Amino acid sequence: MDVKLGLVEARFADIIWENEPLSSSALVKLCEERLTWKKSTTFTVLRRLCDKGLFKNENGETIREGEVQIEVVSPFEKFQVIENPNYQEQIKII
Repeated sequence: MDVKLGLVEARFADIIWENEPLSSSALVKLCEERLTWKKSTTFTVLRRLCDKGLFKNENGETIREGEVQIEVVSPFEKFQVIENPNYQEQIKII
């Protein structure tokens, strides 16, 4: 399975992979320390990655769902640089 992650999601996934299996409370604490996230943000991103099939949360523990190929997507991939004689460069949203 191929999964595309943004930079923040990839950092979050790394925290889980480094510490799995991981209790929900331990995950909240790690995300608070490393990402300065609140509990609600941690659970929102966890739910999003579970929906993508990357992790599963069973009995209060977060674990890897299976073998997954990860592609980290830069937020700049959605932008195109256009040269403009009046500016050094101009960015256009695609």
